Amino acid sequence: MDHELGGQTLDKRVAFHTRLSQHITLGASQTVIFDDVITNIGSAYDFRTGHFTSPNDGVYFFASTFLKTGSSSSLHLQMIKNNDMISKGHAASGNSESGSMNAIVSLKRGDSVIIFLDPTNIVSPFQSFDG
Repeated sequence: MDHELGGQTLDKRVAFHTRLSQHITLGASQTVIFDDVITNIGSAYDFRTGHFTSPNDGVYFFASTFLKTGSSSSLHLQMIKNNDMISKGHAASGNSESGSMNAIVSLKRGDSVIIFLDPTNIVSPFQSFDG
């Protein structure tokens, strides 16, 4: 959405698409950092921290898909706004099980959204985080 301010047009569009470039192993209670940034309109996603930080007040849509490799345990992910869970995803304990989660959420400028790993799991590169 474009807005005019003193003769200048300000572009408030924000969109991103990220994925993992390789398999990763994380410990419990860690942020999943999507290091392969395909689109980052508005530069709101930080590939160094895994945080999406809202540049504007507004309503945002987030989605995440994931694939668990190996058959030893299930995969539990959470989508976190600031320190509150807004969505939860699960992939069962079979080999190559997939899951997804999404959320429509009202954000204020500076609010943060991350994908968070609950127990220790191996996270495959067949995973994305979009908004």
